[in-house]
Amino acid sequence: MREVISSLGLVTAVGHDVISAAAALRAGIVRVRPIAGPTVYDDGGEAPLMGSPVWPLTEGFIQTAAWLRLAQVAVEDVIRSGQLPPAEDAFWGETGLVWALPELGERRFGWPRPETATALQRSCGDLLRKLTGLPRGAVADEFILGGHAATALGLQRASQLLSERRCARVLLIAVDSWLDAISLQWLADDRRLHSEELPTGLRPGEAAACLLVEEETAAQRRSATVVARLAGVDVARPSTEIDPEDATRWRTGAVPEMAGHLDATVRSAVGRLKAGATFSGDLVVDLNGETWRASAWGHARVRLAPVLESIREVIPATSLGDVGAASGALGVCIAARSWARGYALTERALVCSTSDSGVVGTIALSAP
Repeated sequence: MREVISSLGLVTAVGHDVISAAAALRAGIVRVRPIAGPTVYDDGGEAPLMGSPVWPLTEGFIQTAAWLRLAQVAVEDVIRSGQLPPAEDAFWGETGLVWALPELGERRFGWPRPETATALQRSCGDLLRKLTGLPRGAVADEFILGGHAATALGLQRASQLLSERRCARVLLIAVDSWLDAISLQWLADDRRLHSEELPTGLRPGEAAACLLVEEETAAQRRSATVVARLAGVDVARPSTEIDPEDATRWRTGAVPEMAGHLDATVRSAVGRLKAGATFSGDLVVDLNGETWRASAWGHARVRLAPVLESIREVIPATSLGDVGAASGALGVCIAARSWARGYALTERALVCSTSDSGVVGTIALSAP
């Protein structure tokens, strides 16, 4: 079975639809503005905290409310860009919904674990259907709490749902926002926010990206335009769980293992694209300015020297800041639009992700 992506939706700080956002990213446009949050300092004293909000769409909305605002626009875009049937059509009753969301750590969200699924269904799944008019699908909504690796995990789940014939297609919604006061304070407490005094921090951002995933034969039957082919997804998990009380030290210590997992998943992904071959093409990576993430990728690059031939690293965080759980699906959108517009390096692409808890995912894509 071969899965394809037949429509895209995207909303970011540099564009509120997939076409304009991808074009802005291609042009290197950066959108940064002062945001409310913890005090940061430069050489002269206090300085404004800078971020990349999807302004004014999410202004005044936090956490799941912000996710919902972003997701609604991305869903509307995926319907429009793929020329999909309206919400009331039976098409959507045969479509499963998989959400790719942040890791819901207690310090950032404080949600009681036993109530998480119910709370997400009520505050995300049910409200999105009410806003968009989409009916309940063939399967219950699923929520993948994987942070940066959530898209890779979500695509694996989508493939499983399709192979089991539980639905005709899957709409994956990847969304995240770092811009609420609690998340920003959590980042500040762990010394992760970028500032003049901490140049190796992340710039907080937000985004939502949608991918419509279906079997190639199903897409052909309805004469859908394929925007990318999914060659495979590889995921590796850390041998130990992150220590929430000392996450910084845990990540630093886990860098060698994360590098090894990046090496292994990229090699496996390259093998899925073409057995025994080296890789040439665009490689979208979720570097965000943090030292531990750069160290893991740098170590992996050294190991991958025999495999990576002619590559172009694409780093969306340069324009958008860190968009968390939306980063993987964003990378897929970037690769797909590069083929549509003819500026891709080759007909193959990789999207590499590493979550805050050390889960690594690599998505292998090929041109339609």
